[in-house]
Amino acid sequence: MKLRIFTYLFLIVLTAFMYCIAFAEEQKPLYQAGPWSGKVIDADTKLPVEGAVVSFVWYRDYDTRFTVMSSLHEAKEVLTGKDGYFEISAYTETGENKKSWPKPQLQGIETPDFFIIGPVIRDPEIIIYKPGYNYFPMKPAFTIFATKPAVVEYQEFYTKIVKGETIGGTQKGTMDFPEGLVYSGTMCAPAFERLIEKTDYKFQSVFYKMDNAKERLRKFDVPLGCPKKAEAVPVVIQGYKYEIEDAMKTGGFMVIGLSKTASEEERFKAIPKEPNDAAPDRLPNLFRFINAEKERMKVVKEDMEKKKLQEQKK
Repeated sequence: MKLRIFTYLFLIVLTAFMYCIAFAEEQKPLYQAGPWSGKVIDADTKLPVEGAVVSFVWYRDYDTRFTVMSSLHEAKEVLTGKDGYFEISAYTETGENKKSWPKPQLQGIETPDFFIIGPVIRDPEIIIYKPGYNYFPMKPAFTIFATKPAVVEYQEFYTKIVKGETIGGTQKGTMDFPEGLVYSGTMCAPAFERLIEKTDYKFQSVFYKMDNAKERLRKFDVPLGCPKKAEAVPVVIQGYKYEIEDAMKTGGFMVIGLSKTASEEERFKAIPKEPNDAAPDRLPNLFRFINAEKERMKVVKEDMEKKKLQEQKK
């Protein structure tokens, strides 16, 4: 009898515990990040770039174990002011309406729920653009953001000799970073060349140690352009910790240096692609810039063709 009562009590407590966990998970936001802020400057003059569009686009993913279905979830944009400054407010998705979101379909039939993993809201894709400049993220001259002390786990390459033969592979590496600044962009190419022979891992950005990095970055009391005394930040394989670059995706202050296009051809190549599934009503300024540049390029090409014909007639 006592054993039966104990069993009942155990089941009641276990049920209540599982309900609390499920309730807590239900109350937890599906996605939360931000806010973001920063300055867009001319990479050469270091002067503010006014009127650049800063667009943030979030995508929603469903994994069916066979394929991943992505669709536009949210979009925000602002124009930089006279000081080149911008702010994007924090974004929270509670998931309250997720039952109404379109789910993956196979040959017109909705995939059963037990096959679906998700939804997952991806960190934002960021586009920063002004006609006449190369755009972020394809070809920024430099980007700078502050980071707190962090640990990066990554895969490093190694070689060793086994029975007279040299073999290679990868192994897990860990690197501690103090407070400082992270730099990337085309202006970092010389720094990359210096570091590439010293590293046994892939990297796309460099780190510069600095106390009070966030405050000094806001005051522009930092090197604008890659510092010579910098170390590589390893590229992290999916699933590893990548805390050092959280500021770019999950919120923080950043400085973006855009370089002017040097020719009409480069200006044409600098037109960003329209974000997938996005419509002009979601990102009106970005679409306005893109469409205006495409129309401008048509006129430029027509003028060039006319000049060629005139020269041939001469």
